[in-house]
Amino acid sequence: MRLHYLAPALAAAACALTPARLRSNFRPRLRSTISMSTKEPGVVLGLNAAFQRRVAFEKPLVIGAVNRAAESGGGVGGKGQGAYLAAAAARPGSVALAQFYGGDAGDALAEALRKRASGADEALWIRTASQTRICTTLVADGNATEIVEPSGAVTATELDALRAALASRTAPGLLAAGSLPPGVPADFYSTCAAATLAQGGKFLIDAVAGLEDAVAAAASVGARMVLKVNARELLLAAGDPLAAGAADSVDDPARTAHAARALAAKLSSDALAAILWTDGPHPGGALVGDAVYALAGPSLSEFGPVLSPIGAGDTVAGTTFAKWLENDDPVGAFAYGLACGAASCLTAENAVFDADVAAAIHAKTVVTKTS
Repeated sequence: MRLHYLAPALAAAACALTPARLRSNFRPRLRSTISMSTKEPGVVLGLNAAFQRRVAFEKPLVIGAVNRAAESGGGVGGKGQGAYLAAAAARPGSVALAQFYGGDAGDALAEALRKRASGADEALWIRTASQTRICTTLVADGNATEIVEPSGAVTATELDALRAALASRTAPGLLAAGSLPPGVPADFYSTCAAATLAQGGKFLIDAVAGLEDAVAAAASVGARMVLKVNARELLLAAGDPLAAGAADSVDDPARTAHAARALAAKLSSDALAAILWTDGPHPGGALVGDAVYALAGPSLSEFGPVLSPIGAGDTVAGTTFAKWLENDDPVGAFAYGLACGAASCLTAENAVFDADVAAAIHAKTVVTKTS
């Protein structure tokens, strides 16, 4: 599979949003109101953790033959973990990670996280009896192939331990990233939002499952929700999926904008602040209020060779979240996040980017209001 870097580009579309009916299963506790002076960090839910291995080859891979690697290494894997590290790099001290981890691979992941984010808050790290999965990236001939192991199951006791740890917090923001491991209920992101977010907080979700519950949970505590997806996921969530075997990217701004409008109408809530989407090497997009924007960034060839696109989307999510915690402009936050995601493609390790390169890409990004 050929994976492309995320070109920093957005477009936005407009729709009228109406209040959601709150569901009876959301019972938010009394909470403080979010303020600019709060010291409480935002929380990144990275529940499907992984230890990431990267193996690079000088020659193309040959299936059924011996392939000798030129180099290999290991480090942090998992969407939430990458998003957390990117957010912590962009805004140190602004986020804490909630995760499950276990076994030797889990220990290796925890150590890698400690090295990347010194002084990490580990109060939301829950040890499991099951082994943390290992994901392996094979890089050869300009292609990156990802091998993803199945996730270990989370027990009811382990899940309750995380619930209790989260219940002790009142977070200014919550980032839910990626899929859920076996044993974690489908509505967990939503129940976390209702139980953990401060009144008026911010909820960024980088997933497509349970969106109706998620936006209702945000509304129940007066929070604002931003949905960040890729274009393929956007079409699927809007009921306009790509045909089987189609390319990973869409490259059809009209189609993705229409899908964003349809999804916003389906979710129908004032709590929905924006829908943001990436589209591989093509312009991404954003649906925010009644305005449509397009965003185009420079070619990465100006800054160096692309070493690995793996984790670029996680970098976008984490840095967008960190920037959004600072201000109320999801488009501006997304533009910054896209620049950081593009810069991360110039490094070999997941969710690592040069801040100066990201700033240079961001400075050359042009945002245009198209309607």
